[in-house]
Amino acid sequence: MHQVVLSLGFGLVTASILAMGAVGFTLQFGVTNLFNLAFGEGLTVAAFSAYAVHINLGLNIWLGMLAGGV
Repeated sequence: MHQVVLSLGFGLVTASILAMGAVGFTLQFGVTNLFNLAFGEGLTVAAFSAYAVHINLGLNIWLGMLAGGV
């Protein structure tokens, strides 16, 4: 039962991250009518910078999220 709860939590987190990217792509395409792959690159750079600040520098996760947003 413990494995089911962990799998369900991991699935929800993964699905929510993918949903944010999908909504962003859809919103950007709906507004400009142009499929812009630079949006995905921006998501990747933000995620990598948040990861680098949190793991490599050992700072708080909130500071990592702030770095990803910047």
